[in-house]
Amino acid sequence: MRDYGRPIGFDVFHSDIRDIIKQPLVNQPGEKWEYGINIDWAGIVLERATGERLNTLIQKGIVEPLGLKNITMLPTPEMKKKLASMHQRWPNDPSKCEERDHILREPLYAETKEEQEKLFNSGGAGGYAQPSQYVQVLAALLNDGKSPKNGARILKPETVNLMWENQIPQHPDFGREGLTPAKAEMSNAAPEIYPQEGKLINQIL
Repeated sequence: MRDYGRPIGFDVFHSDIRDIIKQPLVNQPGEKWEYGINIDWAGIVLERATGERLNTLIQKGIVEPLGLKNITMLPTPEMKKKLASMHQRWPNDPSKCEERDHILREPLYAETKEEQEKLFNSGGAGGYAQPSQYVQVLAALLNDGKSPKNGARILKPETVNLMWENQIPQHPDFGREGLTPAKAEMSNAAPEIYPQEGKLINQIL
């Protein structure tokens, strides 16, 4: 995909839906699992099915019921004042770490409603959150979809259970294929993404 997009390239952190919809389908659904923009597409489908923006749906269905204030795809001026700097280890010398420009910049620049409406609500990477509030979403998921703090339910227990199940059982070791970074400055290679013990896919093949 990296090579397909060049010389222009794709920037999935640009808050522009064109960077998503211009990427070709690399596998037919069900044929293979591949790390990518899958959750972004899920967000696009949800927006088209409901007629509402993804950030609005998240606010109504998750943030507001849990009584949270600082989780959004459109950070408030107060949130911008508390924005943490991004740091990066460079591939040629992972022992060094330095501050870098923020990757997801456009939502930080958008101030008017018109500017915000133009932004793509990324389901895969579009959120800004205060850590102490984000963990309350995780706490609700670990409590069968119900907040242990205020008792609000954001998901049914059976829905949460589905989140822990492999939805592509024909690929039981999909998470052990290994991840090769398309952009070395963005991530490191990972041999697998399963927390459980098991064989790596190259050991199976």
